Amino acid sequence: MKKFNLLFILFALILNVKVVFAQTTYRPYSFTYTMEKDYSNSTLFMTKDTSFKVIKSAGTKETEESSGNYKFYRTNINEGDELILLITNSAVNKNGKLLDAVVKISNVKKFAAADAGYATFGIKSSYTVAKDVANPTSVDTYTQKENEPLVFELGTSKAQAEISITYYLAGTYKDESNKGKLGNVTGASGTIWDFDNIASGTYAAERFAGNEGIVPLNGDAIIFYNKSKVHKNSGYAYEYKEENNGIAINTKQGSNIDSLNYENMVFVKTNITDSTFKLSFGGEVGNLYFMFASPYPYDLNMPTKTIDVKDAASGDIFHYNIMQYVPNNYYGTIYAVQKAYDNMYSNTRYKTFKITETLNKNLEVKTQDIKVTNELGEDVTNYFTITVDDNNKMTAIATNEALNNSQFYGHAYNVSIPLTLKEDIKEISKITSDKTYVKATKCDINLICKDEDRTSYTDTFKVKYKVTINYLDNATKENIVDPVIQKKDLDEKYITNYNNIDDTKWGLVELPKNYSGTIKENVVVNYYFNRKYKITVNYYEQGTTNKIADSQELYYYLDDEYTTNYDNVEKSWGLVETPANATGKVTGDMEVNYYFTPVIIENPPTGMITIPFILIGALLVGIVLFKNKQKDKLYKI
Repeated sequence: MKKFNLLFILFALILNVKVVFAQTTYRPYSFTYTMEKDYSNSTLFMTKDTSFKVIKSAGTKETEESSGNYKFYRTNINEGDELILLITNSAVNKNGKLLDAVVKISNVKKFAAADAGYATFGIKSSYTVAKDVANPTSVDTYTQKENEPLVFELGTSKAQAEISITYYLAGTYKDESNKGKLGNVTGASGTIWDFDNIASGTYAAERFAGNEGIVPLNGDAIIFYNKSKVHKNSGYAYEYKEENNGIAINTKQGSNIDSLNYENMVFVKTNITDSTFKLSFGGEVGNLYFMFASPYPYDLNMPTKTIDVKDAASGDIFHYNIMQYVPNNYYGTIYAVQKAYDNMYSNTRYKTFKITETLNKNLEVKTQDIKVTNELGEDVTNYFTITVDDNNKMTAIATNEALNNSQFYGHAYNVSIPLTLKEDIKEISKITSDKTYVKATKCDINLICKDEDRTSYTDTFKVKYKVTINYLDNATKENIVDPVIQKKDLDEKYITNYNNIDDTKWGLVELPKNYSGTIKENVVVNYYFNRKYKITVNYYEQGTTNKIADSQELYYYLDDEYTTNYDNVEKSWGLVETPANATGKVTGDMEVNYYFTPVIIENPPTGMITIPFILIGALLVGIVLFKNKQKDKLYKI
C-alpha cells in the first residue's frame, strides 16, 4: 500500500496534478478555541436585495418565494440530476465586497439500486432552537429576518448527496458560462443540527452506513461535537460516529429531535479553495439543518483604510474610508452551548465595539458629515455614536441596540469621513494619517470580559499647494474672468500670466511682484486691470437704421480724449452733419452715430460734349498738313 501511494504521488507530480489529502480532526465542545477571522466571511445571509434564480432545474416541487417555512424548496433531486441556484447579494468577503453565491446539489447516490433514493434542498423561513437541555421539546422559534444568516435544509431519503457553494463578486457570475470573478473567501465554518436519523444498519458499505451524517470535502477540517459521552434525550440513547473524515449519528433506539439542540449539534470548520465550500450529506431518512455560524467566537478582522485621492490641495474635499468587518458573532449566543459546557466561551456578542482615528491637525472635519454604510450601501450611521474632539480624534462607538441586534453582525461597515485640507498650511510635503484603532470587548457567561484590539496601517497623501490667480477690475476689485488655479508641490517653481485677458478691453496696471516664485505655502497672485470703455461708431442712411458701412469699435480708458471719423464711408454718400459727440472725453460706453444721404450727379449740356471733339479734330488735321509740308521740302532738296 505504501509503495502504491508513493507511485501515485510521483505520477501526480510528473503530471503537475495538485494532490490533496483531506484530514479531519475531531474536537470536543469543551475544547477552548477562537475561530480565525476569515472564516466568518462564508456566512450567507438574507438582505433586502437578495434574490433566488434557478440556473439548472431538478426535482418535482419548488417554492421560490416565501411560503410557509421555506424561502426556497426543491425535492426529489434524483441520481443524475443537479440543482443549481444563484443567490444574489448574500455574503461579504474580508475586503467588505458584496458577494453572490452559487449553490449546487449534485452527485446524488442511492444507497441501493432498488431504493427510490433522492435528495432535497430548502432555505428555511423559520427554525427552532431548544431552550432546555433536559426538555428538548421546549423551544424558541426564530423567523428569518433581513441581514441574518440563511438556514439550509439538507435532506436525503436512502441516499447521499453533495452540496457546493461558490462565492463570486456580486454581479459577475454569468450562468451561460458558469463563470465569474471569485469572491476571495478562503475558509468556511458552520453549524449542523437536527441529527435524528433512524438507521437500520442495512447500508453498512455506504459512506454514512445508513446513518445521518456529513463529510467536509474541501480538505483539512475540524469537527467539534459532544464527544465525551452517549447522550440521553427524551429517553432515547444516541451517539456520534467518527468515520470517513466525517461524522454521523448512530441512533440505537430511534429518536426524532426537531430542534437545534446543543447536545447533538456539530460544528465544522474547513479551509476552502477557489472560494468553494463542499460538503457531503446523507441518511436513510431525515433532514439536517445548516447555518454558516459558530458557537465559538470569530476573531476580529483588521480594519482597512483608504483615501480616495493621491494628492489634495487646500479646499479640496476628499474622504478617509475606514472599513471594518464585524464577524458573525451573534448566533453563538443563540446556540447557548455554554449551558451544557460551562467551560465553553460562547457568549460571542460584543459588549463594546469602538473605532477611533486621530486625524491630522491640518484637516478640517465636521461630525455631522461622517456617515456609515454597509456593504449594500445602506446608511447605518444610527448603529454608532460618532464624535470628534478638539484634537481631531474621531470615535465611532456601536450603540447597545446595535450590539444586541442580530443584524449588526456578519457585515462590513464603511466609516466615511469627509475632510478638507486647511488653507493656512505651510511647508508640508505630505500628510500621514494616524493609525486606526478598533477595540471590541466580549464577556463570557460568568461576565469575565476580554478585549480584542486591532490596528490598521497608516496611509499618506501628497500635499499640493494652490496658486490662485485672480484677474481683478482695478475699480471694483472683482474678478473679470474666473480665477485660475495651479496645483504645485512644495519647493516647486511656478509662473503665471494673463494671456486669457482681452487686452483691447482691459489694460494691465502693473505686473504683480509674485507673478512667479517658489512654493512654500499657498499663493495668491492678483492681476489688476483698468477697464477700457467701448465707443461704437455707426454709419446710417439718414432717417433709417440701415448701415452704409461697418460700425467701428474704439476702446479708451475713462476720461481719455477720443476722436472719430467717417473715412470708411464711400464718396457716393454725403455727410448730413458732424455728430455733436464725434470727439470728446470718455465717460463710459458710448455711441457716435453719423448720418448720410446719397450724392446725385446730373447729365451735362450737349455743347459741353461736342466742343472738345471739334478741337481734337482740328488738331489732328493740323498735324497731318505739317507732316506733308515737311515731305515736300525733302523732295525739293
